[in-house]
Amino acid sequence: MATADSYWLTYHRCLNRVAADADSVDALITILNDTYPAVSGEAFHPGGADRDLWEVLASERSDWTATWSKASYWYAMRDSQGNTFTYTEGDIDRGSKP
Repeated sequence: MATADSYWLTYHRCLNRVAADADSVDALITILNDTYPAVSGEAFHPGGADRDLWEVLASERSDWTATWSKASYWYAMRDSQGNTFTYTEGDIDRGSKP
C-alpha cells in the first residue's frame, strides 16, 4: 500500500523531470507515462497541488506558452516547435481542443 509520503515524492519527482526534460509534447507525454498510467488520454498527471503541471511548464521552463485556459483543470499549452496538448482534469491529449 502506498503512503501519502510516497504519493507526494512521486508527484514532485515527476514534476522535477518535467522541469528538467520536457522540451516537447512528445517528451512531456513520455515523462508522464513513465510515472502515471494514462486514464483516458495519451497521458495523465494529477492536479490539485500548489505546484502543478501548468506552473512547471509556464514558470519553470521558458519554452512553453499557454494556448488557452478555461480553468486550472482545462487548458492547452504549446511547446517551442508549435505542438500543443490539452489538459482536461488530469488527462492529456495532443492538440488544442477547447
